Amino acid sequence: MSIDFDHYLSRCPSIREVTVTTAPDPAQQITAACIAEPAASPMCVAGEVKQTWLRDLRYRHWEAHRLSTTARTVELDVATRVDEDGYYITGLIVVRWPPARGEDRW
Repeated sequence: MSIDFDHYLSRCPSIREVTVTTAPDPAQQITAACIAEPAASPMCVAGEVKQTWLRDLRYRHWEAHRLSTTARTVELDVATRVDEDGYYITGLIVVRWPPARGEDRW
């Protein structure tokens, strides 16, 4: 599923870069760290990320998500299950904006 995160999030017009990592932590199996296009608004990015999750990434049986947005980040905590007795996936999608000119750090 990590390949799907990379593929579908990379197709979002307001995201310029996606790095996906996996971990054995059951609370956060997949992490997608994304960099937004500088001109994209947090509301636009949040909408694209949420729609990508709901349309392309989640399993149809069950899903849950929590969206958090600030002026410089969008975070979507996710969980989904393939079926009643099947496996589940948890993850975090984090989108940050590149530093503005003159800023040294994120």
